[in-house]
Amino acid sequence: MASVSLPALGRVAVCGGTHGNELSGVYLVQELERQRREKGDGVWPIPVTTVLTNPRAVKECRRYIDTDMNRCFSSDTLSSPVTDSSPYEVRRAQELNNLLGPKGSPDAVDMICDLHNTTSNMGLTLIHYTSSDWVTLHICKYLQASSSRCELDMRINQLAGFCQTMMDASFQKSDLTSNLAKITQVPVRVLVLDFTVSDAYNLESVSKHGFTLEVGPQPQGVIRSDIFVIMKKAVDLTIDWIHKFNSGTVFEGGELEAYKFIRSVDYPRNPETGTLTAAIHPQLQVLNDNSDQSLMAGATSLRKKIRGKRSEEEVKEHFFCLKTVNGYCFLKKREMASVSLPALGRVAVCGGTHGNELSGVYLVQEMERQRREKGDGVWPIPVTTVLTNPRAVKECRRYIDTDMNRCFSSDTLSSPVADNSPYEVRRAHELNNQLGPKGSPDAIDLICDLHNTTSNMGLTLIHYTTSDWTKITKVPVRVLVMDVPYSDAYSLESVSKHGFSIEVGPQPHGVVRADIFLIMKEAVDLTIEWIHKYNSGTVFEAGEVEIFKKIKSVDYPRDPETGSVSAAIHPQLQDRDFCLLRNGDPMFLTFSGETVKYKQEEELHPLFINECAYYEKAIAFHLGKKMMLTVPSVQVQKD
Repeated sequence: MASVSLPALGRVAVCGGTHGNELSGVYLVQELERQRREKGDGVWPIPVTTVLTNPRAVKECRRYIDTDMNRCFSSDTLSSPVTDSSPYEVRRAQELNNLLGPKGSPDAVDMICDLHNTTSNMGLTLIHYTSSDWVTLHICKYLQASSSRCELDMRINQLAGFCQTMMDASFQKSDLTSNLAKITQVPVRVLVLDFTVSDAYNLESVSKHGFTLEVGPQPQGVIRSDIFVIMKKAVDLTIDWIHKFNSGTVFEGGELEAYKFIRSVDYPRNPETGTLTAAIHPQLQVLNDNSDQSLMAGATSLRKKIRGKRSEEEVKEHFFCLKTVNGYCFLKKREMASVSLPALGRVAVCGGTHGNELSGVYLVQEMERQRREKGDGVWPIPVTTVLTNPRAVKECRRYIDTDMNRCFSSDTLSSPVADNSPYEVRRAHELNNQLGPKGSPDAIDLICDLHNTTSNMGLTLIHYTTSDWTKITKVPVRVLVMDVPYSDAYSLESVSKHGFSIEVGPQPHGVVRADIFLIMKEAVDLTIEWIHKYNSGTVFEAGEVEIFKKIKSVDYPRDPETGSVSAAIHPQLQDRDFCLLRNGDPMFLTFSGETVKYKQEEELHPLFINECAYYEKAIAFHLGKKMMLTVPSVQVQKD
C-alpha cells in the first residue's frame, strides 16, 4: 500500500458529557478548561476546543433529558426542522453541528474526540464508524503501541476481587508513581461500526476524522480516579500524535487489530410481560479475551452451577468470609440472660425503593412469580412482597421527586399530603398504612428492604439500633449500625418492628449482575430460614458480633469558587470499603494530579466509598468505627 499524504489537523475538539452521567469525560473537559484559564492556549502543542456536549443532562447527572444524544447526529436528524417542542438533545445536536460542522462539509472541524464511560468491562476502546479513515486508525495504532500491551486487570467489579479486598485489614502502601504508570498501560482496543457518514448518528461523525473514546468499567454517575487517569492519558496521547503528524512525522504502515460490530443480543424476556428473566452469567460477566463460555442462565440454574462445584459451607465461605483482626473497639462485656420475644408472623420483602437498584426489583418479581406458580406454601413462613417505588422502577431512576429512603421518619409520615406532594412522600404514606403504622403494635414484624450500591460493600445489613436481638445474630455478614431513634429513622425498614436493609455491591445502578443477584437471594433465603427456625422454637445462642457504627461523613474536595468536585477517590482507597484508614493514607486524587491524604489521628473505616447516589448528598464516603457487641441468646416466647 502506497504512502498517503493528508492535510494537517488544524481544528480539534475534545467533547465530554454527551451522556450527562458519564463523569470521566465531564470532569476531564472541566480540567482541560481549568488548565486553559490558568496557562492559556499554549498549554497544548495544538489548538484544542473543549465542549460540554449535553449541559442540561450533566447538571441533572442523567444520561439524557429527552432522548439519547448519541443517536442525534445522523444527516437526517441534523437536517430536520426543529421547534421549541423538539427534544432537547435534537436541538442541542443542531447547535453543535453549527459549531463543529456542518457535518460532511469542508468547514467541519478536523477531529472530534468524544469521551464516554461504560459499565461494561471494555477497558480502553476507540469506537469509529468507518474502517477507511487512515488518520483515526493511525491514532488507534499509536495508542495501542503506547499501551505496551500490558494486560491490566480492569475487572473492578469481579466477585472474587471484592471478597479479597474486604479481607484485607489495612492499606498496603505502594508507590503512587508506579501505580499510575500501571493504570495507563492498558490494552487499547478498536471497535469499527462501518456506517456511512450520513447514517452515522454519534457526535464524532460531524468531524472529518472523529472517534469515541470509551473507558470502563465505571458506574454511571460516578467518577473513578483510575478510569479518569486512563482517559486523560489517551487524550494526551491523541494530542501528541496530532502534533507529531502536523509537524511532519511519517507514521509507518502496518496491521491494526480491530473488532467489527456484527449484531446485538437481547436478554431473555418473559414472553407475556417483556421483563427480563435472566442476567449475564458470572462466567461471561468477568470473561477474558480467550474464554468461550455459555452466555446466560436463569437464577435457578446459576445457583445449581455454582453450588455444584463446592459444598454449601464452601459457597458461604467464598461469599461471606470477611474476618479481620485490626481496628476493633470492644464494648464492655457482660453476662446476659436469654431473651424471649414474640414470633415473627408478618414479614415483608421489599425491592425497588430506589428504582435503578435492580437486584431487589428482580428478586421481588422472581418471588412473586414463584408464588403465582406454587402458592403461598413456597416459603415456610408467610411473606409479603412489595415493589416499593413502582414509578421509579418503570423509569429506571433512583426516584421521581425525592429520595424515598428518606421519607419514613415519623415527622414525614405524620405530615399532611396533597396531590402536589412529592410522589415518594405520598407513596411512603401508602406503605405506612399497608405495613405500619410505624411504631404501633399493628406494624408488620419485619421488613427486609433490598438495595444495591456502587460501592464495594459486599453484603451488608444496615439498621438503626444495637438492641434489636432478632437481627444481630452470629452471621458472617457485615453489619452497619446507624444508632438513631426509630422516630428519626427515615428508611422503609423503620416502619416495621424489626427491620433492616440488605445492601449488596458493587453493582452499577440500572444494571443487574447475576453474581450480585445470587448473593442477595441467598441472604433473603437465609433470613426466611432463620425466621422459620426462630418461630419453630430454635434457641439461638449468645455470642459476640462484629459491627460498624457510623461516625461521620466526608465530602469530596471542591472548587472554592464554583463548588464543583475537584478530585476523585484515590486509586489506593477505591474499592477498599471497611479497611482501616490511617493518618497519612491517600483519600483523593485531584484532577490535576495531587494526592489528598487523611490527616486525623483517629483510625476509622471508610464505608460506601464513591457511592453514586451520594454525590447529590455531598458525601464521598462515611467513616465508621469497628466494635464487638455481646448479644444474648434469643428464642420465641412460649404461650
